[in-house]
Amino acid sequence: MKRYGKEDVKKIIVEELMKNVARLIIHRLASTVVDYAIMTSDEVTRRKAIQLIVSRKFLVLEANETETETKQPTVKTEKPANQESNNTTQSIEDFLNDDASEDKPVNTLNEITDDSTNKTIPQSIETILVNSDTVERKHIMANMYRFIITGIEKDMMSTGVFQTILYQYLNYCTRHELETMLELCIVPNVMQLQNVKEGSYAIMHALDQCYYKSQLRKLLLKACHHFIVPMSCDKDGYLVVVRFLEVFDDTKQLGQLIIKKLLTNLDILCFHDFGRLVLLHLLCPRDGKHFKEEFNTLCPQQEQIKINIIMITQIPVTEKEFQIKHQNTPGIDFNNPTTWIKLKVSERPSCKKEGVVRRKELLQAFIPGIVKYCRENMKKLLIHALGGTIVIEVLRLLLHGSDLVPKSKELTEQFITSLLKTTLSDTVPKEKSPAPPLPEKPAILQKSSQGVQINDIIRSSLSNLKSGPTHQDDAAETNEEHPQDEKINENIDEEGDQAKPKKTPLTDEEMIASAQYQTEMLQYSVNMHRHKTLNYDYDTSTPVMFHGLGRRRLVKAIEMFEELHSKVCDYIIQMDTSSIISLVESPGVYVFCGLFQHSENESIKSQLQEKLKPILQTVSKKHNKEDLEKQKGL
Repeated sequence: MKRYGKEDVKKIIVEELMKNVARLIIHRLASTVVDYAIMTSDEVTRRKAIQLIVSRKFLVLEANETETETKQPTVKTEKPANQESNNTTQSIEDFLNDDASEDKPVNTLNEITDDSTNKTIPQSIETILVNSDTVERKHIMANMYRFIITGIEKDMMSTGVFQTILYQYLNYCTRHELETMLELCIVPNVMQLQNVKEGSYAIMHALDQCYYKSQLRKLLLKACHHFIVPMSCDKDGYLVVVRFLEVFDDTKQLGQLIIKKLLTNLDILCFHDFGRLVLLHLLCPRDGKHFKEEFNTLCPQQEQIKINIIMITQIPVTEKEFQIKHQNTPGIDFNNPTTWIKLKVSERPSCKKEGVVRRKELLQAFIPGIVKYCRENMKKLLIHALGGTIVIEVLRLLLHGSDLVPKSKELTEQFITSLLKTTLSDTVPKEKSPAPPLPEKPAILQKSSQGVQINDIIRSSLSNLKSGPTHQDDAAETNEEHPQDEKINENIDEEGDQAKPKKTPLTDEEMIASAQYQTEMLQYSVNMHRHKTLNYDYDTSTPVMFHGLGRRRLVKAIEMFEELHSKVCDYIIQMDTSSIISLVESPGVYVFCGLFQHSENESIKSQLQEKLKPILQTVSKKHNKEDLEKQKGL
């Protein structure tokens, strides 16, 4: 009903679920349904649900449930006198161990007025954390911590609500709490934390931090390296792969676990909307032609990471003390009244190696492979809307980044020769490949259906294609089965929750099989998308020079790269007369126009004029004769 019902029916379902969202979201069976209802609703509903979950009302509810189950009176213990004075330095664990059964004031929804609609809407949890006082923030952070622990115990890591709260918690927790959450939640469950964008942002935030041990970062890479290709084709997961390439210092391990997999699956990545962005990040990082401004916000540069946002220190300070202590710290805006709540402290960089050095080491492993692939598939790349950009950026790097590319002169010669041969000499259209068969799901995954399901992030990547096969369900719903006969109401059967068998983690063999299956499905999707496009027959029956995209790629390269002019001129001069005549009589004439228009080298123009003058005279006589015959026929 939530997916296919009418809008008024959907609204009623969401309203009923929101009445007990704090209890339903932590129920092992109901959490998937409630999470889907929240994450597919509007922003107002999502904010309201998050507030109800992380407010003090949730703590009182959990405490009352515990008291009812145990049916034992709570024994209050007297606190030491010094503990009352140091309440602000209390850790989250100590706060949770306090008198939880004591009734605390219940928060009402924090709301603001939307300027565009003049309506009152709930505040986001980030705004609440920034504007709340120390005591209120401590309550909210403690409840977020409690919810995260409950989610881990009940296998809720793949839900969107869990990942949203986890991301906000990591942004405002202390150093010790961050290290604990990395070891407890993120590293063991990295492949379950990518259902929504906040889950990917949480992993990126963990990679950006410089406090935790470097060993955890290596474990994080090893935990998801099998799924590098599906992650690269996900609209949010590709940011995680890019972040690994930016902040991970061990370039040798990056080459083995990431670069090698990228080069092995270039048939997928070069023709995928998001997969190619990972390749373009290596070729032309942060280029405005390919990356939006939002990318720089989500993936700050290494120099920006040094200014790290953390929670207020354990020892409370006044605004004046904060200004005195951090008056020389870059990035502090003392005119902002909320700045003293957050500390923007200049810490050691999250990675020791300079970005230029890291990129040079990565390109040493990447460039030879991508150049070889482009040479072998030049025709297929040039006539593709996405693949052609890879050719242009590889050529740009070879011509202008010789200090970064090993053996750049040799690779450049090979690449340009292949480009000119494919466009100027080759008159054979691209071969028509047979329709690919649908991959079969491995038997080992069918047998392990009772285990913990990792995120099938391929489903969001498949939806990015304009056409092609789609899976049966959305990624947000496949991690747990939908109970068909489970009635969700206020009186949830806790015994049924306990009776559900616990899921067991997938083995390494099952993880590898799942990654391979998702990669095969991506390959199938990309191939089928090309077969179903209206231009496929045109692509497979038209030579590159007669193809609109293929011809424009070469003309654009001549306009952009002056170093290419002499290479094109030399190649044309070496061509036989019949081949040049076919170029002049075809759209290849735009190549000559580009050379004469954009080349500033007079020797190149004079050589072309000398070569073309007798040929043009021959062509002119031929066409004049044909025109006379046509006139006589008329």
